[in-house]
Amino acid sequence: MKKMFRKDFLKSDSGVAAIEAAFIIPIMLALYFGMVDLTNFVTYNKKLTDVSMVVSDSVAQYKNSITRAQVTDIENAIALVMPASQAAGVQVDVYDYYLNGATLTKRWSTKSPGGTACAAPNTSGYSNMMGPGNDVIVAV
Repeated sequence: MKKMFRKDFLKSDSGVAAIEAAFIIPIMLALYFGMVDLTNFVTYNKKLTDVSMVVSDSVAQYKNSITRAQVTDIENAIALVMPASQAAGVQVDVYDYYLNGATLTKRWSTKSPGGTACAAPNTSGYSNMMGPGNDVIVAV
């Protein structure tokens, strides 16, 4: 009996697929869920970029001046770009800079309601992009 058990048990390969699956399935699941998270992150990042572009481009369309009510209307476009569940957590800060001689000066800034505070943009290279009489609108 002992000889027969050793011979049949050691040569049997009926459980090899189950053992291979036990090793491979956790790795495959980790890869799958990692890719899902990565895809969601990239999609959310793209939506935030789109929101920033919509707000800054819309503000820049006003040639002479813009009122706070008009900026509020533009900020309402955030809900059109992002789903409502995500739009509540988004804050867009808009800054207007102009060149005062050789000095870059902030003309005005506004913050949309909701979301966490944004850091002010680094303006070190903005003066190279500007000429006298031109403003730069930055949305963060």
